[in-house]
Amino acid sequence: MLSYLLAGAVIGPVVSQSLLDFMIFLIFVCFARDYTTHKDQYNFTLRKPFLFEYGFIFYILAIVAGFIVLNVTDLEAWLRLYKFHWIINFYLFVWAFGRYELNPIKLAKFFGFAYLAPNIYGLYVTMSNYDWSSSRTIASTRLLGLLESATYHAHANGVILMFFLIILFFQFKKLSKSYKILSVIGLSLMALGIFLTFTRGIWLSLTLTTMIFLLFHNRRFLVVSSFAGLLLISSLYSFSDSFRDRVHHSMQTKTADYERWDLFSVHLKMIQDSPIFGIGYSNSLSHTTREVWTKYGYTTEKINSHAHNQLLNVLATTGITGFI
Repeated sequence: MLSYLLAGAVIGPVVSQSLLDFMIFLIFVCFARDYTTHKDQYNFTLRKPFLFEYGFIFYILAIVAGFIVLNVTDLEAWLRLYKFHWIINFYLFVWAFGRYELNPIKLAKFFGFAYLAPNIYGLYVTMSNYDWSSSRTIASTRLLGLLESATYHAHANGVILMFFLIILFFQFKKLSKSYKILSVIGLSLMALGIFLTFTRGIWLSLTLTTMIFLLFHNRRFLVVSSFAGLLLISSLYSFSDSFRDRVHHSMQTKTADYERWDLFSVHLKMIQDSPIFGIGYSNSLSHTTREVWTKYGYTTEKINSHAHNQLLNVLATTGITGFI
């Protein structure tokens, strides 16, 4: 039962936030049931935290200290700390994955099969320009996926693709012929889906991560795969008008690039204005409000958004304290 819940939770990030939340809730139910029936097996003695667990503790303390120093009395701002319930989820996953030993072969089969449907659906919607699940026409030239967001689809699938790729690298020879074919198809469709999101940061990160991994494990394959990748891209660019148009559309300087540069610059001004505790922790994706743009001398037509850069976002909202 628990393995199915974990499988659903792992699929959740590319299918539905609601599915992910529901699976985590059911995992909590399993934990509570297991604890009530096997109390004697649980030992909750304190241990020395790992380094990243100090990060959990002190980042929240830095946020609270910032709220106090900045005299934040808005209840909604304090309720944003609820976001950190993911820490509880983290320990639930530690417990759940600790209940049985993971099998790399089964993982390879799972990744090959489980992510076919979400990516096939995303590719279908992109080609047909119609999303039958919401009964609407899709105007975007980028693949949106079931999450209806090119960025979310790219980031979630990007992490999964790297797990899948590395598992296949070590386990491919142990798979049966049918599962080898399935894995290659699954990997290819996932990679194609990520590419068609036209999210340039993911393109770069996946390429660099793969190259670094192969540099340590198989340099000959690195050379061969790099050559094959360049040949494929060059061929598509030369013979496919739609591919070439999409690449030009993605790479050209657009309004979004200017907007992002403005967001970088206004966040740098926020950091200069309040370097120790920032402007106050914000879970909102639009803390550069009309008032913020006006304060720093920008026109109010600028978009309301976060920094689109994690380091700037943390420094602007929680200052050096939260950043450390």
